[in-house]
Amino acid sequence: MTPLTDRKVFTSFRFGGSATSSLKKLATDNGAILVKDVGSADLAIFPSLDDVDDLELTKAPASALVTTHVVVMEAVENELELPASGFLRFNCLRDCLISTTGLSKVGSSEVAKIVRELGGKFSRNFSSGTTHLIAEIAASEKHRAAMRTMKQVVSREWIEECWATGRRAEEKEFPVKPLAGLVVSATGLSFKERAAVEKLCVKLGASFMATLTREASHLIAGAPNGPKYDFAVRNRIRVVRPKWLDACEAKGSFVDESEFEINEPNSHQEISALFLDSCCVFLAEVTPIEERYLLRKLRSGGATRSPRLTEQTSHVVVGAQFNPSEEALERYREVTKYGTRFVMSQWLESCLSAKMNVPVDGFEVELVRHEKATDSGKRQRRPNHVMDDMVPPSDIFRGLRIGVQHEEDAALVVRGGGKVMRYDSDSLAFEGVPTHVVLDHGSQKLAAQGTCVSRKWLSSCLMVNSLLPVDSNRLYSPITSKLPIAKMDRMNITVSGFYVKTPDGFPLRGSLAALIRLLGATFSERMARKSTTQLICESASGDKYARARDWGIPCLSVDWLYSCADHGEIMETLPFIVRAEASGSAEKTVGDSTSDIQRGGTPSTSEDNGSAKLLMSLTKKWSSSSSTKKHVVSLRAPAAQTATNNADDSSRALKVSELDSIFEDGEEQPSAELSQAQMVTYKANPKKKAKKDSSEFNKSHSSPSENELTQSTY
Repeated sequence: MTPLTDRKVFTSFRFGGSATSSLKKLATDNGAILVKDVGSADLAIFPSLDDVDDLELTKAPASALVTTHVVVMEAVENELELPASGFLRFNCLRDCLISTTGLSKVGSSEVAKIVRELGGKFSRNFSSGTTHLIAEIAASEKHRAAMRTMKQVVSREWIEECWATGRRAEEKEFPVKPLAGLVVSATGLSFKERAAVEKLCVKLGASFMATLTREASHLIAGAPNGPKYDFAVRNRIRVVRPKWLDACEAKGSFVDESEFEINEPNSHQEISALFLDSCCVFLAEVTPIEERYLLRKLRSGGATRSPRLTEQTSHVVVGAQFNPSEEALERYREVTKYGTRFVMSQWLESCLSAKMNVPVDGFEVELVRHEKATDSGKRQRRPNHVMDDMVPPSDIFRGLRIGVQHEEDAALVVRGGGKVMRYDSDSLAFEGVPTHVVLDHGSQKLAAQGTCVSRKWLSSCLMVNSLLPVDSNRLYSPITSKLPIAKMDRMNITVSGFYVKTPDGFPLRGSLAALIRLLGATFSERMARKSTTQLICESASGDKYARARDWGIPCLSVDWLYSCADHGEIMETLPFIVRAEASGSAEKTVGDSTSDIQRGGTPSTSEDNGSAKLLMSLTKKWSSSSSTKKHVVSLRAPAAQTATNNADDSSRALKVSELDSIFEDGEEQPSAELSQAQMVTYKANPKKKAKKDSSEFNKSHSSPSENELTQSTY
């Protein structure tokens, strides 16, 4: 199956003779059915979609997909699925699910139209699959959910830039101001402080009002008193300290207000206990008695009770007999993607005791189904030992003496039936001899006795109910170098391959992503030409590997990551470069085909390489400028001559992505007379001009050595 299988394809007459022939051959080679009438097609291919008055475009049925040859070639070469219908200008957002917040209905509809024309999907609802949120206001429910789940939050200009360039723009270049769309007032501040607050609010994207009205979203208060404060409390306007603005400015994005809220210290007023005002709580599997008790606690803290479990739910308080069905577990796990935390009732009691929204650490519940326990009294005995309270203990750690420092680790050990041995992080001294010692990543000291392990080893053993070898996963042992590694935050690393499962049942690439973040670098699933600094690849194969070679991104083995972790510094990349086989290398293939183009000939392709033939027919036309001494290849110009079919296929296959990476708009192009060796060198360093004239280059036809090719690429 190919993207064109069984599709009824119409090719526009505007392509010209040879280009039309190549397009038709590409379509038939990939299982398409050619039709002469655009009205009977379900896939209509045009050179451009800019001429809306074109008769062929207007005659295309609404049930058909209307797109360009560039999109079709990319889909065929990379085996990308094409939509059944629609108007597909580019395919740069094919992996994106986009939602909006703060836009009008008209504005949201316009964004949806652009997203679909760029190959993306649009939804008015924010879900776990959402990749981008286009926001014009901060602090909306969608915006808060996106911040909790670390989704990409961008301004509307981002999608407009994607549409204008036909490429996915860098999200970090289109941030949403931290307080965009908010309305702020102030009270209880000096004249100087008030002026500073007003200036900072405007800088962060908010509007400042001198007179407090119901339109205000926040009140910056110096103290919990005064007419404005009373008005804000009555009208449910958030009252925060000035430090909240400083926190938003420091982070560069919206910061949750719960840590900066001001409440009047008066127990006789309900407003005195609104420290849980930002919490939306759902009660899961509670008895009627528990429900009445917990509702009183929620009202005392000012929390909102949610009748349903949604993405806006911030906390789920579970009952003492919490043991959900598999179906319920799936639903519960789904909402955790939005940042929802599952906690025991002791968390609520702790909040009321401290008169604040305390962290959930030590109160979280593991979402795993077990046989129901009979001794419910033991569930409430140790509120900090979360997993031990919620599920029956295992015995996989029985007989082991495990040294721990944190309560979370102790809970895991107890649940596995092991013996907890406490230690001090400075001295690592024990009363007795431990068999294992749990250390944090980044610990500079190792225990003199026992096997050093990480928390991930404990949790993985419990997950599979088996004692796993410590050396079976790099993250099962603590990283003893100082973390994060200096200057590692400048790295943006992508991984290719590594789908083999680790002993805990998860793909190895997940552990590598966690390791990359531990070292201080940024992990990205998608490789970007401008931002990706290294590609960690399993082998010298695959689309990511080929593109990384074309773009000059170092392709490294996983041992480079491990070496950085072991030495606590960024290691040299040369010893860890993943190289292709000497024969049939990607560099040689590109060099040969490109040299053919430069000599004025037609690159040889096999009959099966239809996309390469089409590319050659569309790129044969060269233009030159005497003033700039540059030569530009046109990827959309119809060819005057079709590709020949009688040359060696294996050494002369030129891919669309390879030509795009060599001759990209805006880069200085090589002269048409460059030799093969200089073409490969130019590919690695496009800013370096050839020093010889065209007559000298035409005299040399020697091919570069394998070493020259490899070094030029890197």
